[in-house]
Amino acid sequence: MRTASDTPLLYVDQLEKALGSDIPGHERKWAEDVGRALARVEIAVRQHAASVEGPGGMYAQVDLTRPTLARQVSELRQEHRDFLEQTNLLGNEVLKAAGLFASRAQPGGEVSKLPEPAGAYAIPDFGAIRQRVEKFIHALQHHLDVENALIVESVTAEIGVGD
Repeated sequence: MRTASDTPLLYVDQLEKALGSDIPGHERKWAEDVGRALARVEIAVRQHAASVEGPGGMYAQVDLTRPTLARQVSELRQEHRDFLEQTNLLGNEVLKAAGLFASRAQPGGEVSKLPEPAGAYAIPDFGAIRQRVEKFIHALQHHLDVENALIVESVTAEIGVGD
């Protein structure tokens, strides 16, 4: 059975694969691949949010007369917005990292072997970027688990199972 959380998870798998590839010597490709995967996750999260928050969506099935469930739905809706903001920020970060590893050819055909001076154009910490993306992935997976548990709890309480 497919659930509303299936689509984002398919793209999260692709993001994890891109994230797990080797970085040294492949910095630009790694950053571009992770950036593309993040863009797909962003689209999937946007579609997922529209689907579950819509009039016929998953959240419409929740008993919103119960304050606890109404609060959870509100928090989950905010998390959708937070995830979209995070994908945008992370995507910009990896795009910037990819740009720093563009060809170092200088006018006249000379290649500079030295990295840019530290500062605004410092060499990015790819390990730190990887950790931030992994943290994002874990948060998104947790969100989808909570979302599915909320639906089960609402349906279970509605039909009186467990009384």
